[in-house]
Amino acid sequence: MDLIGWDGFLSFNGIDKMKQELQDKLYKDFPKLFIQKDWDKTKTCMCWGIETPNEWYNVIYNLCQTIQNHIDWNKSPQIEFTQVKEKFGSLRVYYNDNLEYVNGAIALADTFVRKEFR
Repeated sequence: MDLIGWDGFLSFNGIDKMKQELQDKLYKDFPKLFIQKDWDKTKTCMCWGIETPNEWYNVIYNLCQTIQNHIDWNKSPQIEFTQVKEKFGSLRVYYNDNLEYVNGAIALADTFVRKEFR
C-alpha cells in the first residue's frame, strides 16, 4: 500500500473512498443510517459514498452499531448520515440532527482513527 504524506496526515493510495463492497456491507447492515446514499447530490453528500480509507471500516462499523443500537434501545429519533468522510486525518460524520450521545460516539471513533492510523 502506498502512503502519501501531507503535513503528517496520510492518504491511502491517494484514494479517499472506501471499497464499494465494504460500503455495501455498511449500507446493508445499517439501512436506516445510510438511507440518503441513493438521494440526489442536490439533497445530500451521502450520494458520494463513504470517503474514508478502507482501514477505517471496522471503526465505522462499530460506530454505526453503537449509534443504531442506542436509537433502537432507547426509542430515540432515527438519525440519517448526510456525509461520512476523512478530512485532514480525522473522521467526519455529519447527520441530520444534533444529539449528545451521537456526537460523543463520533468523537470517540475519531479519536481512535487519529491515534490508530497516523
